[in-house]
Amino acid sequence: MQRWSSRFRALRDYQRKLGTRCGLHWYALQSLDTHGRLNAPVGVRPAKLCHKVLLRMGDSSDQDVFWQIFLKNEYAFIESLPDVRTVLDLGANIGLASVLFLSQWPAANVLAVEPDPGNFAMLMRNLAPYGQRVRALQGAAWARSGELELSSTFGDGREWARAVQERTGDGERVRAFSMDELLGRMPGGRIDLLKIDIEGSESALFSGDTSWLERVRHIAIELHGPACADAFRAGMRRYSWQESTCGEYLVCRDLRVTN
Repeated sequence: MQRWSSRFRALRDYQRKLGTRCGLHWYALQSLDTHGRLNAPVGVRPAKLCHKVLLRMGDSSDQDVFWQIFLKNEYAFIESLPDVRTVLDLGANIGLASVLFLSQWPAANVLAVEPDPGNFAMLMRNLAPYGQRVRALQGAAWARSGELELSSTFGDGREWARAVQERTGDGERVRAFSMDELLGRMPGGRIDLLKIDIEGSESALFSGDTSWLERVRHIAIELHGPACADAFRAGMRRYSWQESTCGEYLVCRDLRVTN
């Protein structure tokens, strides 16, 4: 009896957070996945999204990303950001944050950047229904333009922990984009929301010249360790903002130059 009560509570929680139909669908998918019956990507449409998204199941981290965004509501902060028209999604993974932004702000345009080939292929499939409102680049944000390489040594090594590093000659090549280059691809050359989840590369991104921040309105960043936090604070030293946290994200609203 206790087991059935627990299952019922889980189902009700899914339905409350994902919507009645999607919650039931997600509950069923979890059961099938537990028994190893899902060998291909599955489509799910939470109530917050305009279109369904595809997720890899089994040992993939796609479920964990889905859980963080749609069940833990790690992006709850976007509900208090009005009039967002341009979003740069760095470390876009399979595009779940990007499609949430596109659904939350119907007038917004998103540029999604992701270095991993497998993630990028899923990203393109998930972004396709949004047409010309969204563009995607396979590569990574860095302190300079050029080439990097993929690293599999970050985090748990699954798809959500794909990192990049300076080239050693052993890894798969990845294009590096400077922030000036990425801003040049944004409408009006400005960013209303800069989302950063780049698995340690924030140290490189916020080193050196950060004058590009003058063209950014809000930032949501996941900082991976003390060294990344120190680099971020140093790079932001010329600016003031309103700071809060939401899940694993540090949210900086209304950036302004102070000196």
